[in-house]
Amino acid sequence: MRRARTSIVAHVAASTDDIHLEVGDVETLDQIAVRGGLVQMSELAAELQVAPSTTTKAVGRLVDKGLAVRHRDRHDRRVWRVSLTEAGVRAHTIARDRRLAFACRVLARFEPADQEAIGRLMPGLAEALGSELRIPIGRWADTESDTSVARR
Repeated sequence: MRRARTSIVAHVAASTDDIHLEVGDVETLDQIAVRGGLVQMSELAAELQVAPSTTTKAVGRLVDKGLAVRHRDRHDRRVWRVSLTEAGVRAHTIARDRRLAFACRVLARFEPADQEAIGRLMPGLAEALGSELRIPIGRWADTESDTSVARR
């Protein structure tokens, strides 16, 4: 399932027209967007399940592309937070919409009754897989709309 998700994200990343996004870029954009506002770098690293240095590099790529901005915490100057720029929000929206369109194309191959069954079972499957693999549910369904794809 994780490999399938990574392949889907890679397809979306490669399909983003105006800015080249790697798989890690899309996942980092997703996590920042889901949280909205300013996200602490250490929280982002924990959610992405990567080392803080990896998060620093990923955020650096987004900053270099004009998709994110780093901010020092007002109360603790040792802490850095990150937020999306307007271009970052647009890139995230494009990637999310393409991911949803891809899922809808795949689901369209199934009969309506099967689509409904998939929609009904997918949230439980994602939760069970996440629990077994100790991956937060957000890693399987990064936005509320992602979990509703099968129900369309």
